[in-house]
Amino acid sequence: MAIMQCQVSTVSRSDGRSAPGAAAYRSASVITEAVTGIVHDYTRKRGVESSTLIFPYGVSTDLTRAQLWNAAEAAEKRINSMVAREYKVALPAELTADQRKELALKFARHLAEEYKIAVDLSIHAPDRKADDRNHHAHLLTPTRKFEKDGQLGAKTRILDARYSGEIERVRETWANLTNQALEQAGQSARIDHRSLKDQGILREPTVHLGPKATAMERRGIKTYLGNINREINARNSLRAEQRQEWREALDRETKRLEAQAEARAQAEARAAAARELEAKKAAPAVRRSPAKRDVTPARRPERDPAHVAPARGEAAVNQVADAATKKPTAKTSKTTEKQGPIAKQPASPAGAEIQSARAATEALNVRKYDKAWEEAEPKLEKTQAKVLRALREKHDSIKETREAHKDKKPQGFFATEKRVEAWKKKHDELEAKETKLWKVYSKVENYYAPSKWRKDKFRRDNPELAKAYDKSISNVQERERLERERIAQEIAKTQKAEIKKQPEKSQGRGGGRGD
Repeated sequence: MAIMQCQVSTVSRSDGRSAPGAAAYRSASVITEAVTGIVHDYTRKRGVESSTLIFPYGVSTDLTRAQLWNAAEAAEKRINSMVAREYKVALPAELTADQRKELALKFARHLAEEYKIAVDLSIHAPDRKADDRNHHAHLLTPTRKFEKDGQLGAKTRILDARYSGEIERVRETWANLTNQALEQAGQSARIDHRSLKDQGILREPTVHLGPKATAMERRGIKTYLGNINREINARNSLRAEQRQEWREALDRETKRLEAQAEARAQAEARAAAARELEAKKAAPAVRRSPAKRDVTPARRPERDPAHVAPARGEAAVNQVADAATKKPTAKTSKTTEKQGPIAKQPASPAGAEIQSARAATEALNVRKYDKAWEEAEPKLEKTQAKVLRALREKHDSIKETREAHKDKKPQGFFATEKRVEAWKKKHDELEAKETKLWKVYSKVENYYAPSKWRKDKFRRDNPELAKAYDKSISNVQERERLERERIAQEIAKTQKAEIKKQPEKSQGRGGGRGD
């Protein structure tokens, strides 16, 4: 996978470095400093695939690598001068060797033409003991522009300004050139020069190890920076798992609510069809002849279910009344009361809309909570780190005080009983404070880490949001429980019906044979 790396650094005399030495190492060549006579011989260095000098267009010069960098060194007069600038870029492993070289040359020509500087390009192969995809290039440039006569001129101050944004534009240019090369090669990988925060990616960035820490890690030696990266990777993995769990839970809830709404719509349609059929069946029983019809509103029997079809019996009257008024039977009402308000099925389209709105509100509460948590978690991580740092500093301060007090124990002539007792009392107090602080620190760091402490604080800071979230989750779980009970009851009812049918069938077959 292609990675974004366009790291800009400087070669300064204040760090004990020189431009000829840096150029000789990156190009695996030998350069002698004209002023000091120091010979930098790196001809035995391996892994340098190619080295090229690139000058701005229109500059007439035939300088060699040694002459270029000795001139760059001589142009600076101060003891702490910055004599060169380096751009280290990662070349995509998805490209071929020729494609990587062409990409590096394009970037070097852009720097040369944009800032009128010379560029010493060296392409390095991956280290034999490291990742075999680590193709990279070093672009070493002087800090001064080249004039048309081939002499070094003014400083490139625009690249030195911290807040000019020029380095960010250089990084953007490298990202665009790399993406163009990947697209031309038919590769789907892309890189982005922006930070994770600007990209909207909720992932904590790791720290740069550097050559020394990387070498120690390869030998199996754990370093401070390596431990930081391992902790960051663990937190990133945990956050990714939590976000995946939230997405899966939200998807399950959405599908369940959709299925429930569809089932309710089908049940409502069946109930409407049954009511229409029952009304058609009851219509002939309430019809009268035109001569005997009483149109008085108080005595219209078709409007009053209690006067419909007296010959059909009390059960028929109750059935028609229930269908007309849409009231549940006694058995249904008792079952509904036992199950609670969540299990009540809507008796009309308006009831179905209310249930759907309630489910949508619960899903919205869950989404609001998840979004607020994702936004607040990075801040809470920083808060947790500050709390841990403050606790550790306070613990270390008390520990130092206790150690200093330990050396003040009365001895010899001054070791009276009263003084020793006072010293012991203060020593015990300091030791108790130290132990208490260490327990608190360990609790925050180990027991609550990495997320429980932050979640508890988030819920304390957002009580209304947490209450709505808990209520929504509780309702979801309650509906799932009731659905499971309903399915179990239907299965049990079906099994009982099958058991009742079995003896009747056997008796019928026996009677037939007896006849």
